Amino acid sequence: MSSRRRTTSLAGWTFRRWEALAVAPLAAATISLVIGVTVHHQPDRPSPQAATAPIGPTHTATSVLGTTGADPTDTPTPTSSRSVGTTGRRTPHTTGRTTRALTSKPRPPAAPTSTATTTPAARTSLPPGDGSAVMATSDPVHLDVPAIGVSSDMPRLGLNSDGTIEVPPLAANSQAGWYRFSATPGAVGSAVVLGHIDSAAYGPGVFYHLGDLRPGDEIVVTRADGSKAVFRTDRVAEYPKTAFPTGLVYTPTSYPSLRLITCGGAFDAQDHNYLDNIIVFATLVDTHT
Repeated sequence: MSSRRRTTSLAGWTFRRWEALAVAPLAAATISLVIGVTVHHQPDRPSPQAATAPIGPTHTATSVLGTTGADPTDTPTPTSSRSVGTTGRRTPHTTGRTTRALTSKPRPPAAPTSTATTTPAARTSLPPGDGSAVMATSDPVHLDVPAIGVSSDMPRLGLNSDGTIEVPPLAANSQAGWYRFSATPGAVGSAVVLGHIDSAAYGPGVFYHLGDLRPGDEIVVTRADGSKAVFRTDRVAEYPKTAFPTGLVYTPTSYPSLRLITCGGAFDAQDHNYLDNIIVFATLVDTHT
């Protein structure tokens, strides 16, 4: 795929970044991370809370997933969005940022509500799904997103003692984590999965290419019982952190759905913070046992 690139350097590190990508703020104070979530002790539906911290090899990351005061029932207008059938794709860019790892910190609402220069290989889009397939509850153990080369084990993410959501470990083997207080993928409700976009120490993360997904692309979650939940990407949207769509992400749906979240948008070099979030919305279309 052809790409338009920029190169910048910070603290001696240089590596690629999607200008339209990124994932949420972090909670661990001893390492740089790329995704996080702060919640009160109402774990089902955190809503975002922004935080800022210096980025460096031993510093915490900037908050990326939302901001204080977001109404969990609001449906903010995304900076960009691709609905089913759209063929446009984001253009990758490069920047040389040495130190950055981001996490986000959503908080739960007071009360839950219902509800390379080559042509890319051809893809087979999944048929439209209505979410009618429903699976019994079983924890996810592995995530595959063939279109963007993701194959990741899925650690469980809970809550830290300070109310922030745990984040996947910052490591060379970047992984996508399942927020265990959301639905299990394949069961009724919204399953929430968080992944790093990049880090100072290890470069691109598991969701580095998340914003390059197209509507119709397949997402497969292997579960502890050996079954597989197959989701179809419905749309990919980019939202300002100041208007994180808490309700759309955390409110339980009446059918099996999946949300993949990472940081996105422009990178504020002064505040060491991505300005947006990339969110993939997907619906269960098939199951394998």
